[in-house]
Amino acid sequence: MQEMKYFNEGNDCDICKNQLMTGRDGTVEDCRRRQNGLSCRFEERDIRTCPVCEHEVDREDMYFTKDCHGIPFRLVCDRCYQRIMSKGWRPRYVIWENVKNVKSKYMRPNFDRYMVEMEKLGYTNNYAVLDAREFGLPQARERVFTVSVLNGERFEFDDLIRTPMRNLQEFLEDDVPDIYDVTQPSVLACIGEKGIRRATVIKDCAYTITTRQDRTPAQVIDRGDGRYRYLTERECWRLMGYTDEDFDRAKAVQERNGKYYKALYDQAGNSIAVPIFESIFRKIILQEVA
Repeated sequence: MQEMKYFNEGNDCDICKNQLMTGRDGTVEDCRRRQNGLSCRFEERDIRTCPVCEHEVDREDMYFTKDCHGIPFRLVCDRCYQRIMSKGWRPRYVIWENVKNVKSKYMRPNFDRYMVEMEKLGYTNNYAVLDAREFGLPQARERVFTVSVLNGERFEFDDLIRTPMRNLQEFLEDDVPDIYDVTQPSVLACIGEKGIRRATVIKDCAYTITTRQDRTPAQVIDRGDGRYRYLTERECWRLMGYTDEDFDRAKAVQERNGKYYKALYDQAGNSIAVPIFESIFRKIILQEVA
């Protein structure tokens, strides 16, 4: 197949011309396809914009850059990929959140190994147990936050901006439908009990939001007259620090699974308390501290 050097006459294909000008393989056949009412090959390709150099590039010529653990996270053109990876780029800050059990005797070796590996990569580590109640949310959610700084000083958690816990009633909905009522005999039987098979009545604050509200250990709202209900999907999102606008956008692309929107419960239970992240970012990015 003969390759055209320039497309500048008569019925030439403008798209193929642009393609050739960027070093692509526009051909005579491309133009003939246009003359016969067919799309040119350039139009059939997946053309994207590189977020680094802002040049339009064929998706086949783009690659994911990788972080310090080899995890792909950003799609860039080949030229930018080679430039970034040749410099051994690493993020300035790495934030890792995990459950408190990560410090147990069974999980501690993995936690310590993570810290050692990060030090080998040039990071200075520090960690602290942060409770969502210290950042305004009426939810007893304690998590281990580890912040690693590349070639920097040790990150201190003491001066993070903290806010008083807000009133739980601000997070609860009015006129909650009956579908959220506790009806399972197994849950009703263990309301107020201790141990793993328990259903704790929420008073001043919620307990840790999980991916399932309708199984033990559970937490319930007292509706009076011997009736109890579970937290709604929206309430779980609010207790994680998300706005109603955030929730509505997520709900718009989900489908109800049975009585509930299971995916929304999953997203809340697997999420990170937003105000804690915001406080960390305020210190890192804006240098705002208590």
